[in-house]
Amino acid sequence: MQIKEFVKKYWANALIITSLALLIFVPESKVWVLRRLMDLGLFRVNAQRDKPAAGKDSTTVELYFTATDNKTISTGALKGKVIFINYWATWCPPCLAEMPSINALYNKLKQDSNFVFITADADGDLQNSILFMQKNNYNLPLYKPTGTISKTIFSGTLPTTIILDANGHIANRNEGIENYNTPEMIDYMKGLLNPEGQ
Repeated sequence: MQIKEFVKKYWANALIITSLALLIFVPESKVWVLRRLMDLGLFRVNAQRDKPAAGKDSTTVELYFTATDNKTISTGALKGKVIFINYWATWCPPCLAEMPSINALYNKLKQDSNFVFITADADGDLQNSILFMQKNNYNLPLYKPTGTISKTIFSGTLPTTIILDANGHIANRNEGIENYNTPEMIDYMKGLLNPEGQ
């Protein structure tokens, strides 16, 4: 069989194999595909308040993070604010795919001091994260998690995003890729400033 005939007969198979190889061995191609799927609306966050478990309405989440300037913050000290926490890593394609939507959401809310964004590098490698943010022109505040984190908060799945309402309760928790840059998400977060009314 000549090469021309072989290509004619098996071009579709070759295309599928090449595409799969790119997705497996080239992380940037996986990020590109995930972003296109986000554009189609396949990854839209369910912006509904999670109800606190019965009898635990007064329990607040206390998490600690260290910033790039080595200052430590705690979610307990931020009570009264809505806190958006994203656990991610620079090597995680779904994390990288959703990062533009988080950056866009941050840019829309950053002037309002009622909202705090914490992008927590799960590896704790802030130098690498700084380089990543600079390379991609993102301006998200970077932190690394410190202290013990309950598995109910972060089980190790990347990305994981947690949104705390103004009382410090978990209002929303998502494991996996989501598109956060939506009008519904902005309305949802603004609604969490007055959690008693929900």
